[in-house]
Formats: sequence, C-alpha cells, structure tokens
Amino acid sequence: VYKRQGYTLDVYSRPNLKSFDIDLKYPRYLQRQNESLQNTGNLQIPEGTEINWTFKALETDQVTLTFDQDSVAHNLQPAVNQNFTFKKQATRTERYTLDLQNSYSSNKEEIQYQINVIKDKYPEITLDQFRDTTMFSYMIFGGNISDDYGLSRLSLFYSIEDSKNSDYKQVRIPIKTNTNNQNYYFQWDVDSLGLNLGDQVNYYLRVWDNDGVNGAKSSKTASYKFELPTRQEINESLDQSSENTKNQIDKSLQDARDLNKKIKEAENRLKSKKALDWQDKKLLEEILEKKDALSKELNRLKEQNERNNQQKQQFNQYSESLKAKINQLQVLMEELLEEETKKLYDELRKILDEQQNFDSFQDLLEQLDYKEQNLEEEIERTLELFKRMQFEQDLEETIQDLEELQEEQKDLQEQTGDKQQDTEELSEKQQDLQQDFENLKEDIEELREQNQDLDNSELFEETSEEENQIDEGKEDSQQQLQDNKRKPAQKSQQQSLDNMKQMNQKLQQMQSSMEMEMMQENLDDLRDIEDNLIKLSFDQESLMKEFQQLNQSDPRFIELSQPQLKLKDDAQIIEDSLRAVANRGYQSQSVGNR
Repeated sequence: VYKRQGYTLDVYSRPNLKSFDIDLKYPRYLQRQNESLQNTGNLQIPEGTEINWTFKALETDQVTLTFDQDSVAHNLQPAVNQNFTFKKQATRTERYTLDLQNSYSSNKEEIQYQINVIKDKYPEITLDQFRDTTMFSYMIFGGNISDDYGLSRLSLFYSIEDSKNSDYKQVRIPIKTNTNNQNYYFQWDVDSLGLNLGDQVNYYLRVWDNDGVNGAKSSKTASYKFELPTRQEINESLDQSSENTKNQIDKSLQDARDLNKKIKEAENRLKSKKALDWQDKKLLEEILEKKDALSKELNRLKEQNERNNQQKQQFNQYSESLKAKINQLQVLMEELLEEETKKLYDELRKILDEQQNFDSFQDLLEQLDYKEQNLEEEIERTLELFKRMQFEQDLEETIQDLEELQEEQKDLQEQTGDKQQDTEELSEKQQDLQQDFENLKEDIEELREQNQDLDNSELFEETSEEENQIDEGKEDSQQQLQDNKRKPAQKSQQQSLDNMKQMNQKLQQMQSSMEMEMMQENLDDLRDIEDNLIKLSFDQESLMKEFQQLNQSDPRFIELSQPQLKLKDDAQIIEDSLRAVANRGYQSQSVGNR
C-alpha cells in the first residue's frame, strides 16, 4: 500500500526594472532649458550637467549603481513605492551599470548605459591687423572670435619695454557676450602711450569663454611687437607677412582646384562635339582668365616670399640648416609655374582665336588637366612645407628665448648673492622672470598646436615636469626674497636654472632628432620606392612581351589585361609614397612629383 506525499513549490519573482526617469539640469551659463527623459539611459550631455535618476522597480529591495570610472558602488535604497533615486554631476564620459537585488536573486540581464560628456571647448580667435607705418600713431585690430557656448570678454594686453618695467596692461575690447560667433574691430591709438623713438610695445589679444564649470578658459593670439623705426619693427612686420603668405598659398590652392574643375567640365562638354558653341567658348575663355589670375597670384606669392626670406636672413640669426630650408622652399615656389604649361595655354588661346584645329581641343585639355592636377598637388605640398618651416622657425626662436631666460636667471642668482643689491628690486626681477617664463610656456603650448596642424606631426617633447619644477623654484625664490632669505632664494634659483637647462636640452634634442628621423625615414622610403620601381619595370616588360605575341582577338588578351590593372595599382602605391616623401622634406624636386 502506497501513501501519496505532497510537496510545496515556492516561486519568487526576480527584481525587475519597470521604468526610469532622468531629469537633466544643465549648467546655468549654457542658458539651455532643463530636460526630462523617460527610459533613455544613454546620454550625450554638456559637461557639468546634473543628472537625477528615478528608477521604478518591481520586487526590488536594493539598486546598485556602478560607474566604470570609479570603484565606488552606490547602493540605492527605495524611497516610495520602490522608487530609487540618485543624483550625479557629469564631468567625464563613462559607462554605468544597474544591479537590482532582492532577498532571492538579482536582475537576469545586464543593464548598462553610456554617458557621453561634451567638454566645453576652448574659444578661438583670429587676428588681422593694420599698422600705421607712416606716423606710427594707431593700429587697427580685427578678426573673428567664437566659442561653442558663449564668450565673456576680449582684451588687448600690451607692455612698453624699457630697462625697468615691462608689466602687461590690459585694454578691454567691446564684444557681444550673447553671440557665440562674431567679428571684432578695434582701433588702438598708440600715440596716446607717449612712446619715444626706439620704444617697443609688446602685445597680444586674449579671449575668454563663459565656461561655468571649469572657470572661463582663454585662448590668445601670437605675441606681436610694435616699434618706432628700429630693426625689431622689421621682424614683426615679417611675422605678419608670413601669415599673409600662408593665407595666400591657401587661396592659390583653392583657385587651382577651381581651375581644375573648369578644365574637367570643358573636357566633358567637348567629348562628342565637332564644333564650339557660344557656351563652350565662354567656358574656355573663363579657363584662360582663371589661369591668368592664378599665374599672377603665384608670381606675387613668389616675389613676396623672396622679399620676406631676404629680410629674415638679413635681420635674424637663424641656423644654417633653417636658412637652407628657407631657400629650398623659395625654389619650390619658383617651380610652381613651368614654361611647358604656359605654352599649352598659349596654344589653347591661339586655337580659340583662330577657330581652327578643333580636333586638337580634347588632347590639349587632357594635357592641361594633367598639368593642373600636378600644380594643385605642388601647392598643397608648398603649404604643408611652409607650415613646417614656420613651426621650425618658432621652435628655434623658443629655444633662443629659453637660453636668454637662462642667462637672466643666472645673472639674478649672482645678484642675489650680492648683499649690496636691494632685496625688493631682486624680488621684482624674479617676478619679471616668472612672467617671462609664463609667456614662454604659452609659446610652447602654441608650438604644440602648430605641430598638430602639420600633416606629419613631430613627436613633441613633454616638458611639463620641468615647467612645474621651474614654477615651483621661481615661486619659492620669490617668497624667500620677500622674506629676505637670500641663500635659500639662491638655491631655489639654481633649481629653476637647472630645470631650464634640462628643458632647453629637450627642445634642442627634439629639434635635432626631427631632422635625423625625417632623413632616415625618407631614406628608407626611397629604398623601398627604388625596389618597387625596378620590380614594376620588369613586370611591365614581361607583360609587354606576352602582349606582343597576341592579336586582339586572342582570348588571352582579356586574361592578360588583369595583370596590367594590378600594375596600375602598384604604380599608384609608388606615386603615393613619392608624394609622402616630398611632403616631409624640402629637398625633393618638383620634377619628382611630375
């Protein structure tokens, strides 16, 4: 006899996320209306946004919120009706994970979302300026300032250099703080400064954004100098001319592209025609006009750069290596307009005027297309090499400035040991050195930005450790001088001096290694190009011999065309390698690209 026995099966629910709400409170300075989202876990929000989560759960005792950028697990306890809340200010991009628990289990599937934080960008500023080079009575500044969320102020900083005081003074320039992108214009009456003959004014413009999270960030223009007639005034004028030259190269590049488009358009129009209509003639005339204008631009560019180079090498102490590069860049500019291309355009003009030899139009346009494509690529190369030359010049000048700071720091250390020197005056000199070094750090940061703008940027030496130690040494010596503690001040000054030397060695090492690495890289690439050219030549010759044994009706004719296509692709790789070598160095002749 069997007796039935009963069992009880208890089923418990897993914790479950029913829904959730997110309230976004944006930083006030953005002037952006707050938002509320439902069941949207992935966020893309500005930095500083306050996020308020409200999770509505079922059968849940506890919710754990974990962010991948920290090791803290936030345990959320239910408030009302199993609602769990959490608040956080977004400062960085990160993922977060939700874990739900009750007495029996956790959530079945992983719940994970992403927060993408949009950082407040630095403001941007461009500067164009006009100097009264006749009376030296005023200067005019203009340009564009912009920021992603808004601007707070724009100022001109200037200092009048003399033997004692070069502190920067500030002049506010009116701007519209409620406009993110705007042009500015300011006339500065420098005759009101009471300048004497030979006096020098240093100045730059700085713009601040309205970052309400990290504090207003600023960007500055390059530092400029304005002088009554002296040699230094020439240098400042040359800096502006260099910027104009770069802009002119950029414009010439765009004009070359426009011309090339017109030539391709003409090729397509004339493919199936036997005579020119009125529109065809107008298009060809427009091509000739654009080419004439471009030729004049390039001639002006060549002459302007030649004048600048002559003045640079006459008034500045550049290294022989940099002088050679300046001269090589000038040669490249002179080769932009070749005589063969001019003859082709003369032939086009003659055929158009005489209305004869229509059949030669197509072939002529194809040749011009090829020539203008080469010209476009050469202008691109010239622009890149010009930016590289500017970077190398600025790097060399920064090294020279740092060397001058070393000498000034060494002199100040010796004066600090002289008990006859006034402590207050020494403290002022130390403060001036500190300001000079701050300016140098800004120059180095601008060099980094210039380097990033290069197509083949260099490995920029990291100098932040030396910069921080120099700052600490200068601050310590400044305080010690104020406390009349000369020996400790000398020790701190020696610390700054040692770090300056180390920092200078890094910059010089970067300067020398740039040239060596580029030469080695070019040498390796040229070896590869040579090997590939030889192989390509033999492969082409072998294929030609096979074709010579066939007639066009032979089925192998199609089969052999496939290796020919591969050879074409291989040739393109060689071409790209040659252009890469040319864009890295000044020595490569334009004929190599052609």
